[in-house]
Amino acid sequence: LALVNRETLFEQNPDFYRSSLADTQNNIGAVYFFLNDYSNSIKYYRLALCNYELLYEQGKEEYRSELAMLQYNLANAFVANNNLEEALSAIDKAISLDPTESDNYDTKGEIYLKQGDEKKAFEMWEKVLELNPDFLKDKPDGTNLSNGLKNLGLIK
Repeated sequence: LALVNRETLFEQNPDFYRSSLADTQNNIGAVYFFLNDYSNSIKYYRLALCNYELLYEQGKEEYRSELAMLQYNLANAFVANNNLEEALSAIDKAISLDPTESDNYDTKGEIYLKQGDEKKAFEMWEKVLELNPDFLKDKPDGTNLSNGLKNLGLIK
């Protein structure tokens, strides 16, 4: 219902409601992600991404962070859907938009590990710790870095 309402408002005034529609699409993508419905998650993340890209291309720099976040979300949905090449492309876009966000490198490390490249995974996780030395303290469980190190038997 929220999506229908936002789409209706968007049709009436696209310039004003584009970001609101994109927020709703992103939220729906997140709901599908947590329901493990990655195809629909990817669909809605891509819709939101298109709207934010249009805003950003209009010179609205404030949407850069939303674009980075959506690329990050999209990368995680691709990883969950085992589409690692598209995941790598999306996370590289997220990094280019926000090279200071440690979570982006954490996800890139996971992608490399899933591709069997432990060396590149460790390089990404070193970057995570360079950007955020307290990353493991702040997030001791559930991160790609902590899970990857546990899977490799390097930490408990």
